[in-house]
Amino acid sequence: MRNTFLTNTFQRCAARIVLTIPLAAFSMAHLSAGPILGTASSFAILGGAGVAVNGTGSVVSGSVGGCCVATAVTGYPAGFSDFGGTVYNSGTLPTGAETSAQADLGTAITALSGLTPVISESSLNGITLTPGVYSIGALTLTTTLTLDAQGNSNALWVFLESSSLNTASGSVVTVINDGSGAGVGVYWLTTASASLGGTSGPSIFYGNILASTSITVGTGVTDPCGSLMTTTASVTLAGDDTITAGCQGGGALNGTTITPFASSIPEPGTFFLLAPGLAGLAILGRRSRSR
Repeated sequence: MRNTFLTNTFQRCAARIVLTIPLAAFSMAHLSAGPILGTASSFAILGGAGVAVNGTGSVVSGSVGGCCVATAVTGYPAGFSDFGGTVYNSGTLPTGAETSAQADLGTAITALSGLTPVISESSLNGITLTPGVYSIGALTLTTTLTLDAQGNSNALWVFLESSSLNTASGSVVTVINDGSGAGVGVYWLTTASASLGGTSGPSIFYGNILASTSITVGTGVTDPCGSLMTTTASVTLAGDDTITAGCQGGGALNGTTITPFASSIPEPGTFFLLAPGLAGLAILGRRSRSR
């Protein structure tokens, strides 16, 4: 009688634990945040209606592609050199990588556009701004804008442009006090076009431009940490420009984590935590049957 009771108890407990394993494993899953730009993060230039690099001497670090209104990328390799990426200018276009990047660009724009609170600035000339979300109207940057990270290597600036983004020749955007700078994020979102530089001299910009329409870059413009991306129009470089993908971090703002992209990752250790208990019940069952 006693052996039968123990055996039945063992069988019931083992069955319940085995049935629980999938549920326990599922409940241990967690979310892992991806980059703000998703698959678009590998692109230095992504033109919704293609990319044109005119003149010569431009240097691009990151992938270059056009999708999906038009796909042409002109000026390579005669007009620019590319490092650390892929230039999508041949074969069947658009590629899956470009299509995915354009979709993720739209997702990132939606996520960043919905951030609050928003601080309004009527001018960016000669001022210093700490991390935050800024609302900017129609203006042209003619002097220097300083972005002060205040020692935060994960600092984030988001500029929401209600009109076109324009910077003049000789203008400068710079980031200071960012520690290693590895996690800093600078994003410029414009519902219209963007024009950098001008024609009379070089300028320095900083950050990622996410534009609804065209982006035009004058001669000798340097963006040492950022990408140029449009959803429906082209990106055009005049020549002797330097574009280096980066400054795509800044995953937290005012205690809120910015996670447009996240994946569910199950914890692998659930079964191994239950395994010793199953083994113990198995030994108990064998002993009860041997008596």
